Amino acid sequence: MTIGVVGGICLLAALLTSWMLGVPAWVFVVVFVGLVVVSLIRPPNG
Repeated sequence: MTIGVVGGICLLAALLTSWMLGVPAWVFVVVFVGLVVVSLIRPPNG
């Protein structure tokens, strides 16, 4: 799986979770930035 696929799945999971819990929209930005940081620190091996 590519980083785009993994990121997309994580983003969808975050959107679904936040929608169910009623979390504000700014949480999406925090999650996205976190994913980018993790991908930079630990690049996926394919």
